[in-house]
Amino acid sequence: MKLQKLVLTTLFLGLGASAFAEPEGEGKHRFDRFDLNGDGYLSFEEFTPPNHKPGHKADLDDNGEVTREEISAHLAEKTAEMSDRASKRFDMMDANRDGIVTRQEAKEAAFYRLDKDQDGFLSAAELKRPHKRHNRKHAG
Repeated sequence: MKLQKLVLTTLFLGLGASAFAEPEGEGKHRFDRFDLNGDGYLSFEEFTPPNHKPGHKADLDDNGEVTREEISAHLAEKTAEMSDRASKRFDMMDANRDGIVTRQEAKEAAFYRLDKDQDGFLSAAELKRPHKRHNRKHAG
């Protein structure tokens, strides 16, 4: 029963199976930061939901509360940023500037973006993507 609670709590926190595969790894370390009394469980007092911390970006007036208006303004800002990035990415891929990205143009853009040394070939090192980790700091 205790292991089941630990599994459910760990999965809920987004720590994934790696917390069990490597008990002393990052997943366990992250869990331990939440488990303030070290009993292997997260009590209600110890629990902090994801993205629910002081100074959240949507809390525009920094009063510790998020209103409907603040969340709407935050989402509008994020949407505008995503739209701008998508537009720039589209322009980068549209090699002939005809307003259409063909499969060939998309393939070329992807190939040349990966070809870091610009030698016209992709090496194993260039194809190896670094594992993206979101370094989130949780309030505990």
